[in-house]
Amino acid sequence: MEVPAGKREGNETHEEGLLREVKEETGYISLSKPILLGEFMVNPATQNNMVKTYLIQDAFKRHDQDLDDTEDIKVKLYEFDRFGDYILTNKIKTQLFTVNAYLLAKNFILEKQQL
Repeated sequence: MEVPAGKREGNETHEEGLLREVKEETGYISLSKPILLGEFMVNPATQNNMVKTYLIQDAFKRHDQDLDDTEDIKVKLYEFDRFGDYILTNKIKTQLFTVNAYLLAKNFILEKQQL
């Protein structure tokens, strides 16, 4: 399992590319502005590319998926409050980017609640 991901096309901003990729891969959109949670090196020992991680709040399904020929994506929704437990108990099999995105989003939400 992984979070939607991709790269910018043409002169897109990071936010425009993110919203397009999420719409294409999941059919979901949001009327809220994406929140940048962090920017990190993938593997600085061997690569120089960066990953920007965003949180999209209040997303809702508006479209059908519009997948590339090489994509086979099934959308599955999870309760955010239980997602950490699913990771820790191996109820879901995921990769590093998804865990990182979850922890960044959880931290952002907890900090926002404390204000």
